[in-house]
Amino acid sequence: MTRPRYLLALLAAVAAAWCGSFFPGPALAQDDIAEETWLDDFDWDFGGHLKLQGSLGWPDNDSLYAPVGLRPHYDGFVESRLMGTLYFSDWMVLETHYEAVAAGGETRRKGNDLELRYPLLFTDFTEPLDDDQRLVDLTSVVVDQDSYMVSHRLDRLNLTLYPEWGTICLGRQAVTWGHGFLFNPMDLLNPFAPTDVVRDYKIGDDLALARLPMSHWGDIEFVYAPRRNREDRDVKWDHSSVAAKTHIYVDDWDLDIDVMAAKHYEDHVVGAGAVGYLGDTAWRLDATWTFLHERDRGRQGYASLVANMDYSWIWWDLNWYGYLEFAYSGLSDNEYQQVYTHESIAQRVGRGELHLLGRTYVAAHVDVELHPLVRVYVTTLTNTADPSGTVMPRVVWNADQDLDVTLGAILSWGRSGTEFGGSTIPQTNISTRPVNSLYLLLSWYF
Repeated sequence: MTRPRYLLALLAAVAAAWCGSFFPGPALAQDDIAEETWLDDFDWDFGGHLKLQGSLGWPDNDSLYAPVGLRPHYDGFVESRLMGTLYFSDWMVLETHYEAVAAGGETRRKGNDLELRYPLLFTDFTEPLDDDQRLVDLTSVVVDQDSYMVSHRLDRLNLTLYPEWGTICLGRQAVTWGHGFLFNPMDLLNPFAPTDVVRDYKIGDDLALARLPMSHWGDIEFVYAPRRNREDRDVKWDHSSVAAKTHIYVDDWDLDIDVMAAKHYEDHVVGAGAVGYLGDTAWRLDATWTFLHERDRGRQGYASLVANMDYSWIWWDLNWYGYLEFAYSGLSDNEYQQVYTHESIAQRVGRGELHLLGRTYVAAHVDVELHPLVRVYVTTLTNTADPSGTVMPRVVWNADQDLDVTLGAILSWGRSGTEFGGSTIPQTNISTRPVNSLYLLLSWYF
């Protein structure tokens, strides 16, 4: 069965289950009622969203796209998500999210041009999301053209059971560990990029999750994410992840503590985190140490850390909220060309785990409610070693009960040779400076 038909078959099965609540089958005999009482507790929920985004980018002479032309980037993006949940009393839940995406424009066309000119540097530069390493292939590319693509996938397909001893969830799902806002070293599975503005849903992974409550002091979580080798499609232990995290609440100190240990691909990771309060201010701290499978640049491992504080207040009769976050990564030496020369960095970039290549960052965020229907956000991210950074302002208007309109920008700053100002790729004259852009996003929820 082809992948598109496979997806449709799965959706049809779920739809059939939903339709069962609208079109009941034959009447049950009196003797069968006692055996079928679980149907009385059957329930379902359905929703979703449609997002339409248009953006305008303007590359300059130092941008990545300079070799293929400097005309403005007009891009478009459409994403629809259908979400269905089946509830079987209080002992089992089936969750399904279907996602269809269409995207295209000048950025994709120029990206394909860069791949043709520099195939060793930009392999898979414009490839859509795939399931080549996931346990089950639930993604299909419908159209893959030079300037646009259309794909669809099941981003959630999981079954959650609630036995007396805890919770177990099997299938495609998203797990997030850690307490960072933009950076999150404890979040090993599909972390968001620090520059991601829209964070409604993480990419789903095929995994098993078990959660065991431990009396009154906390709980323990276990995660196993099997992955396949891209070349032979066999499940490999050195491509998979297994992790455990315990959460402890210290009532006397009003303190939450997390401790984790993981085998992630070929490396081992240990970490700890805490959440507490200083008056009305909340603070968070997460730290990890990664034991490298192979020595890298003389190192056997490296540390990562994130610390933040957030606070809300009233000023000028307006509601304000803000946070400040510091992040450290011992993997990088602030040498941005290392992504092309060091395998440990290139692997993490390719897996979507590493998005920035500096060592120390400071992020600041503030938002204000100008009106019950209008909120303004400004997020800044600074590489402190350069310095260079990006500014992400946006205005969100709740135009209707189920409709949000977002107008925003992503603006980078920094001199040549810095991370956000653009560094030169070795043995080329190509700069990695990001393209500044404006965007308009319409989000309709149903």
